[in-house]
Amino acid sequence: LRQLRRICDTTGAQVVLSSDWRRNATLSRRIAASLEETGVGLIGETPQMEAVGHGQRARPREIAHWLSWPPRSWKESVSWVVLDDRDLLAEEGGVFLR
Repeated sequence: LRQLRRICDTTGAQVVLSSDWRRNATLSRRIAASLEETGVGLIGETPQMEAVGHGQRARPREIAHWLSWPPRSWKESVSWVVLDDRDLLAEEGGVFLR
């Protein structure tokens, strides 16, 4: 988390949680508290969507949905990055993340 804080401090970035942890209320509260203790701004969570294809994961679609969901009028003027330990480009909708 210290490295994430360094990135956020350097870039002005804030966090939108897309981790599977958000699907569990206890884990979601735990990560929110850890981010707050570390001084990292948590501004939201991506929606929880079901994958369309068998065996597919929907995280890239969830990220795309969050970015396009009003009132995101700032989205044209900011840069964003996804940090994940999964190969999101290989997942359903992952081409969007290029």
